[in-house]
Amino acid sequence: MIRRSRTSMTILQLKRSVDGRFGRLGRSMDARFERLERSMDGRLRRLGRSMDARFERLERSMRSEITGSAQENGRLAEETRRHFDVVAESLRDEIRLIAEAVGSHTERLDQHEMRLNHLERRGL
Repeated sequence: MIRRSRTSMTILQLKRSVDGRFGRLGRSMDARFERLERSMDGRLRRLGRSMDARFERLERSMRSEITGSAQENGRLAEETRRHFDVVAESLRDEIRLIAEAVGSHTERLDQHEMRLNHLERRGL
């Protein structure tokens, strides 16, 4: 609000008065914006440091989890390999038994074939 001067002012004096007020207002606003900017810079720096710390903690946690998972996967792979070896050995034994049985039956069939041939020759 412009105060009314007790004395008459010329236009030049009024202009200088208004210019002075705008100048003071501009400097005041500049100072307030500078304070706000410094305050925001400080807050942003603190926020940045806080976020960096949180990301570092998260990274350490994830690395730990990944390492644990890799170790668990290695343990499970070893356990699976041992189990597979046991199953494979069992299959080998069963296949060997089947092969022996097939061989025995083949031998018996061959003997029957020979007897039949012998009987057929005698009957002729």
